[in-house]
Formats: sequence, C-alpha cells, structure tokens
Amino acid sequence: FCSELNPTQLLLRVSSGLRPEMGAGRRIPPRLAALMADCWRADPTARPDFPLVLQRLQDPLLLEQERGQEA
Repeated sequence: FCSELNPTQLLLRVSSGLRPEMGAGRRIPPRLAALMADCWRADPTARPDFPLVLQRLQDPLLLEQERGQEA
C-alpha cells in the first residue's frame, strides 16, 4: 500500500479515502477487519473512541477466525 510512496503521496492518498485492501490473500479475522474499517472512517465522529477500541481489542474472539474460514 505505501512501500513505494513518499510521505506526501501517502497523505494525499489517505486524505482522498484510499485505504489498504484487507483481502488480497490476507487472512485478517473478520472482527479485526471490522475494527480496522471503523477506525479508518473518513468522518472522525464516526470512528470509535479509544476506550471502545481497547474494549474491542480485548474481545477474546477478535483474533479467532470465523467458523469455516480456518485452514
């Protein structure tokens, strides 16, 4: 996503709404992907506050794969 971009290019892309893809062969647990997407929302008021992020990170199911996705 950003390995070949300088800081200014990265800032411009993120400011325009571009985010790293969470698919493309990556095995990101669905609950963690949802948390990441919530934190990346363009509207700052729609993002979770830090206590909620911590609460969600402490969820024991956060890093578990959903049934049927485990290899």
